[in-house]
Amino acid sequence: MLSDIAADSHVRRLERRTSVSAERSMLGLFSAGRSGSTWLGCLLDSHPDVTYRFEPHAQVAGLFKDAKYANALLASDRLSDSDLVSIRRGLLHSNPFIDKPPFFHKRSGALRLPGLRQALCVTARKIPLARPLYRWLYTPTASTVLVFKHVAQEDACRRLINQTSMSLVYLARHPCGTVASLLRGQERGVMPSARRGVVEQLLLDHAPALHARYAERLPSLSVAQIEALIWLCSVEWAFGRQRRPRAGVRLLFYENLCRDTETELEPLLEMMGLDLHSAVRAFIKASKSGERSHLSELGIQKYFSVFRDPETSANRWKSTLSVDDQRAIIDMVRDSHIFRWGVEEAGWEY
Repeated sequence: MLSDIAADSHVRRLERRTSVSAERSMLGLFSAGRSGSTWLGCLLDSHPDVTYRFEPHAQVAGLFKDAKYANALLASDRLSDSDLVSIRRGLLHSNPFIDKPPFFHKRSGALRLPGLRQALCVTARKIPLARPLYRWLYTPTASTVLVFKHVAQEDACRRLINQTSMSLVYLARHPCGTVASLLRGQERGVMPSARRGVVEQLLLDHAPALHARYAERLPSLSVAQIEALIWLCSVEWAFGRQRRPRAGVRLLFYENLCRDTETELEPLLEMMGLDLHSAVRAFIKASKSGERSHLSELGIQKYFSVFRDPETSANRWKSTLSVDDQRAIIDMVRDSHIFRWGVEEAGWEY
């Protein structure tokens, strides 16, 4: 109880000291699964003035009460700008279930050693009594920008775009790359496939034109084609059909991020009032140095590693998907607004 009170006090001091509005003091990072959002989240987290929360929507059982409330607000149809301060306050508290290594040096927080934080994070996930200590040690105590990442949370993304002024980025990857990576993960048992079982309802609820076109054909479609339909439904359901739906919202392409990482990151940091810090440049170099084991990712499967050659990863689908699957996927998505933007702005192959 005392540690909870101390953590609340830290956050309230933060809110008094920061001059950044609630809209600019948070950035939401959204994407479909296997779109490169884990790497982008780490790139932003490498900035010493960013506090990063990894997929709080997926860790409900381990969240503190205030974070659960933040999740409930994000899921509410009545979400508005008046809720942003509560969302920020709830997600700002450090929690071992939504803090994900690698950890970076920060200018805020009572304890800054990333190595010790990694060990304590693992401990706190297993031992409930350690969680209040972890929360007290790592909840920020100075001005910081909060970045939280949500995957396959299309409704929350759409609500934040349409009903608030909060800064938000949606990351899109070539559908062949997304599908190929998903299928590889599903074969290994580390990625879910449940949406394939409810694809007809997804289309009916969120893409009725697609439902009318494909409902009767669903039993004859390949797994790759069904995943392509889910990609198509998801990206436009979440982001909409306007390239720039409002100020403070950006559509980012994974392939561009791979090719010119610094140039693509700079506008996102500017949205939060930050610059491209030397620590970010150092992590860009480290994370693009090729696939390798890294102590900061101890216990994380290679499939989820952020230390790899991203351009190789971005193009791996060309050798892992059959030519027939590639053509079938592209045939299904070629009329999509986001796919056309990807062709024009990121050189997506079609």
